[in-house]
Amino acid sequence: MFQNINSKYQEEENTQPRKIDFRKLLKINDIVLYAISFLVSMVGFDKELTPFGLAIFAAACSNKIPVSILYIAVLIGTTISFGLNGTLTFLLSSLLFIAMILIFRPRLQTPEKSERQKLGIYIAVSAFLVQASKMLFTTFLVYDLIASIMLGIITYIFYKIFANSIIVINQYGIKKAFSIEEVMGASLLVSIALCAFSKLHIFGLSITNIFSIMLVLFLGWKNGMLVGGTGGITIGIVLGIINSTSPVLVASYAISGMLAGILNKLGKIGVIIGFCIGNAILTYVATGNTVPIITIREILIASLGLLLIPKEVKIDITEIVNQTKCLPTTAGVIEEKEKTANKLNSVSDTILQIAKSYDASAKDTLDEAIEDDSKKSFKEEALNNLEDIEDNLLYEDILLNENDILEETYKILEQRGEINTEELINILEKINNYKLVAESAGTAPEQIVKVLNSTYRINKLNTIWKHKEASNKKVLANQLGGVSKVISSLADDIKTEEKMEENSKKYKLIIGVAEATKNKSEVSGDSNIRTKLHDGKYMLAISDGMGTGQKAKKSSSTVIQMLKRLLTTGFDNDISIGLINSAVNLNSNEETYATIDISIVDLSNGNIEFVKNGACPTFIKSEKKVEVIKAVSFPAGVFDKIDLVVYDKDLKENDIIVMCSDGILESNTEYKNKELWLKELLENIQTEEVQKISEIILQEAIDNGFGIAKDDMTVIVAKLASI
Repeated sequence: MFQNINSKYQEEENTQPRKIDFRKLLKINDIVLYAISFLVSMVGFDKELTPFGLAIFAAACSNKIPVSILYIAVLIGTTISFGLNGTLTFLLSSLLFIAMILIFRPRLQTPEKSERQKLGIYIAVSAFLVQASKMLFTTFLVYDLIASIMLGIITYIFYKIFANSIIVINQYGIKKAFSIEEVMGASLLVSIALCAFSKLHIFGLSITNIFSIMLVLFLGWKNGMLVGGTGGITIGIVLGIINSTSPVLVASYAISGMLAGILNKLGKIGVIIGFCIGNAILTYVATGNTVPIITIREILIASLGLLLIPKEVKIDITEIVNQTKCLPTTAGVIEEKEKTANKLNSVSDTILQIAKSYDASAKDTLDEAIEDDSKKSFKEEALNNLEDIEDNLLYEDILLNENDILEETYKILEQRGEINTEELINILEKINNYKLVAESAGTAPEQIVKVLNSTYRINKLNTIWKHKEASNKKVLANQLGGVSKVISSLADDIKTEEKMEENSKKYKLIIGVAEATKNKSEVSGDSNIRTKLHDGKYMLAISDGMGTGQKAKKSSSTVIQMLKRLLTTGFDNDISIGLINSAVNLNSNEETYATIDISIVDLSNGNIEFVKNGACPTFIKSEKKVEVIKAVSFPAGVFDKIDLVVYDKDLKENDIIVMCSDGILESNTEYKNKELWLKELLENIQTEEVQKISEIILQEAIDNGFGIAKDDMTVIVAKLASI
């Protein structure tokens, strides 16, 4: 019926009428397009906004693709997903669209344009008019008018996207190369189609997620980092908007797709590893635990799907694939590195913009504004709830001075959490200027009090959630900002290539460690690490979890494990601490804070850098002189952002570094200045054997408690020695 709907206007291209060839309608490309159109038509923002079926139908008409079977597929999909109302809306919109084409001749474009006919205005107007016509049969609401306008705009936007990307599906295997816009548009089209399976789960696995992951893996495998990262962002945003998933999912898909593309030179296995690394990074950044944002089982199944795709399957992109070699091999390598660095900077900027948007949103939600909204909401809800008891004796009195009465009531509720009958009577007497006799009022005051207290409790709960949401936005902005800095730093490293060789080291560290668990405690709340870093440096670190036992161990262990993964892979100190602080803050339901004490020794020149966050002093013993390095700061997780205290110092050969947890320092109750007793002890110790020094310090701390470890204790002693 709708085959070649614009044939009467094709004299400029072909004077002969085009006959329907049903064999061509069943080509593989067309079958795929019909299937995607069917799935796309089943997706919508809600029962009212269903623009995708209309958009893909108009896009097919615009590109002169046979639309009879496609139209039926879209109609069936719309009926299944949106019922009779959705079907009638689509039928009326599409028929009006066809009528407009027949009445108003569409403008033809030059052959090199992918969108051959400008039909966007027609489909937008059709969608708007049909949606707006519903207001003729119902009460007019401004909301319905706005919804109608939005439907027209959204339909137009997706028509433009589909019209310029449907060619990838229709011409795959025929056209030699596609533009990056066409490929990204096709990825968006496929990801929307996959949302039709959002409610379909097999053994707890989301079909939508599996195919989305496989699509990102395929794009990264065939077209590298830029397309992989961009495809990840596109698919993540689509899943986030349509399926109302976590915003962190966007960043996870983006970084996973980017790393998958970076490792595409290693083939499919490299792409899969890159995607897993990206997901793992965002998991630790966003949550600080081992629960992945994208589940491992779904990634594994998608990876198996990728492995089954033949190597011959590919999508060439004209903008980023250049077959002409104009420079010698060496120059080409330099240029390739520069391109990679530029691409990393581009991804970094994208993630930074996302971080800024969350930060701006968090700033817009100020605590004062939340409290003002809370008071306003309480008053409105209280009046609504009081309508249910409008036959109450005091109802009219409250309405006469509603604002003043509810203002005074809110003040009491904020102070005490509830209001009693006597307080309500006092407010009524004060505002209405009369004396209320309790006996004559009967149960009326109790009824009012019950409504007010109930309304306040619900309102307070909503306010708490708003504060938590604003706090989470700040944390997420900090995390994404940190990831952006890391990627930018990686780009700088590629450009400069200033990496230290192992043979440039002049020094080594000799390390001794002594530990003790608090008396009657099953596990120590202290955690520590001693490890080499990627740039020829060595890190010593102690984290002391607040409290004791499993709760403290969980906090300190999270900090140490994240610190190891971040610093050993090249993350800057301040970025790493910031990300750790955000993770601890986001996941702390109670006072689960942890100190961070880091010493990083440069083994090439003997310089040591101290990074302290709520930690104990560090002691440097040089011969008989002992220097104390200390800082005043709060532990990780107390505030959304932290100001790190960082020092550095040049060490000499045989200098000894002593780090400890607060269980050591606090063990001596005789000194007001706690570090003095340990400073004096170090000045009097004659041996230079680091393990023996650590054991002496630990034993002295236990002796301070009369042979009982009153807290978890950790001591790390290291000596700088020449190689």
